[in-house]
Amino acid sequence: MKSSPARIAAVTAGLLVAGALFGSIAAAVGSAIAVAITDRGLPPWEIVSFAALIGGVLGAPLLPVTSWLLLRRVPLGLSFVGTTVGTTLGGVIGWIAAVTAAGNSLGWPVMGAVIGFFAAVLVLRMRFSGGREVARPASRVAV
Repeated sequence: MKSSPARIAAVTAGLLVAGALFGSIAAAVGSAIAVAITDRGLPPWEIVSFAALIGGVLGAPLLPVTSWLLLRRVPLGLSFVGTTVGTTLGGVIGWIAAVTAAGNSLGWPVMGAVIGFFAAVLVLRMRFSGGREVARPASRVAV
């Protein structure tokens, strides 16, 4: 199958939209879980909507770049689900780390989410990095 520039651009645009969508979902779910766990008394809707915005902004460029460079052999659905789960878990862990550090810094959950995303990318890359089998000519046996 040939890779035309139009096809590459269309796939990249689709990955960009998917990255924004799944980044928003991961951030919204992660922040809702984190607020429920820590019970900080903060208005959950404002936190979830702001987190979804940040997740969409970060997910839009991260998913296409990692998909083209690192996840080419990973099925798309699995890469979407895997990175979303990794991002969500990382964000929750980052939020809990911020609360326990008594910092309430936005940097902790964002950094946790980014680390979770790349951890998921690494796991998926390792899982699907089986080398291609190279066709080798049959050895000739002299009779």
